[in-house]
Amino acid sequence: MINNATNITLWNANGLNQHKHELHHFLIKHSIHIEFITETHLTKALQLKLPGYSIYRADHPDGSAHAGSAIIITTNLIHNLHSTHSQTNLQSVSIQTVVNHVLLTLASVYCLPNQKITYLDFSQLFSSLGSNFIAGGNFNAKHPSWGCRSSSTRGKILRKTLTDRTWSHISSIGPTYWPTHTNRHPDILDFFIHSTPSNLSLSIFNITDLSSDHSPVKLVIDGRINQVPKRPSLTTGPINWAQYKNYLQINTKLGIPLKTAQDLDQASLAFVEMIQSAAKQACHSKNNNSTASLTILDKYPLPDHIKALIRQKRKARAKWKLTGYPNDKRTFNNLINKLKRQLQNHKNQTYDTFISNLDPSNGSLWKATKRILSHIEPTPPLRRSYHQMYLLYNLKIQIANIMSSKRPSGSWFAKQRLKKEKESKKLANNINKWLISETINANNVVVAPSEVESPGISSNPLDIPEVESVPPELKPSSISSNHLNISEVESE
Repeated sequence: MINNATNITLWNANGLNQHKHELHHFLIKHSIHIEFITETHLTKALQLKLPGYSIYRADHPDGSAHAGSAIIITTNLIHNLHSTHSQTNLQSVSIQTVVNHVLLTLASVYCLPNQKITYLDFSQLFSSLGSNFIAGGNFNAKHPSWGCRSSSTRGKILRKTLTDRTWSHISSIGPTYWPTHTNRHPDILDFFIHSTPSNLSLSIFNITDLSSDHSPVKLVIDGRINQVPKRPSLTTGPINWAQYKNYLQINTKLGIPLKTAQDLDQASLAFVEMIQSAAKQACHSKNNNSTASLTILDKYPLPDHIKALIRQKRKARAKWKLTGYPNDKRTFNNLINKLKRQLQNHKNQTYDTFISNLDPSNGSLWKATKRILSHIEPTPPLRRSYHQMYLLYNLKIQIANIMSSKRPSGSWFAKQRLKKEKESKKLANNINKWLISETINANNVVVAPSEVESPGISSNPLDIPEVESVPPELKPSSISSNHLNISEVESE
């Protein structure tokens, strides 16, 4: 990070896919670390990617292209996914990070205007984020407390929720919603709700940028998010292998005695130092200004005619906000469509240039292929409603305790003990297979930390919750009667 401030922006995109090129340029130009997006209009069939950024989504549960929320964060910042809530009345996605040694949850929330949201819905949503959180979004709730012209029913409910739970809100001075209908007036619908310690100061600004009926809002946190540590490396750039080879040929000394252990140690040390020196001499250092989040837009800057279009679009939007005339709105819309086409053409040209410059001799083709194929599937948390992990953990504890207990001696008892041990191992293998299958099936399930049940050893080994999803042969009753009943052997 360049300084100790963290830049967060909130924007209602009204369809993210059609604005992705403009948004990507906006994030890079304004050094935005985290972006809250509402009304993404994304579906499971659409895979949205931005180079240098990680995207976390909460689409509408019906699978259609409307509503939805997302969080976009630079990949070089340490963070983890916290939770997602995809309901018919609201969608939210949250991540966790550490700002100035404070564990902070950041959430993007979108509340549909034609759905009912109760006091309990707001209370449960914000309570699930923890004690320190910042939730930004389009709540579609009006109240004079955050600068609206009037108050709505949802605004009164949200205001009461914040007052009862001592949460705070922070909103911009100017409007964030700019309707095109003449009977509607600009208002503030996009703002932040937070519960943060006093050592994290917040400041908010309006931004006249991007193309939507909502203008972005910028929140600056006076705190720093730690970066992902860079992997230690002997070299700082690409290696000239011809120069590396020449250096080894010139400096390699073959007339070294290898008679004693001390001679071997000295020769090995000299050989390692020679290889390190050759790599450092043949390495071409990268520019100090380059970062790990270098993107295609950094390598291929926007041409002057696109920059001129962006300036014209900003002026046209500012003029339309000031006058509200239909002609000014028409001019603004024409510039938006023209800018989209130019950005799409520029994106295609830069990608074609990138593909044509790939060469297997310098390793660029291999790096591009590796970057495309590298995908790490996130590990989902455990659901408390099923208790699978809790149940299996206690079952394995029972198996371990019974197998480690004292057994009577004798050949007949030894055969019976081996038989029971084989049955116990078979049961453990079945448990592992079922556990793997259940984990794979739940791979796309993301839940809140409050839904996670920590596995622990029960005081009563047989006091395990009944789970309908567990096969009958893996339940405790079948184990005690068929597999682990050693008392019958001991009594005989």
